[in-house]
Amino acid sequence: MLEKIRNTPIDIVLADYRLRDNATGWSAIKQVREFLGIKLPAIIITGDTSADRIREASQADAHIMYKPIAPAQLKSTMTSLLKT
Repeated sequence: MLEKIRNTPIDIVLADYRLRDNATGWSAIKQVREFLGIKLPAIIITGDTSADRIREASQADAHIMYKPIAPAQLKSTMTSLLKT
């Protein structure tokens, strides 16, 4: 699947925490960053507010956002991350 993004310009990774087949947003972010060889800004979206999710997001160097997320809030966060 990652091969499909090789020639696609990517500025940010946006991933839900819980993905198919017991994968996580953190693992997806890590895979994309490693595949492209760059540290893209990233956002993990989750409804799980446990300390473990916060810790994982911090270790992933990703911003965490909790569901439900207003479109304006998501846009603002993405814009902010892209400026840094």
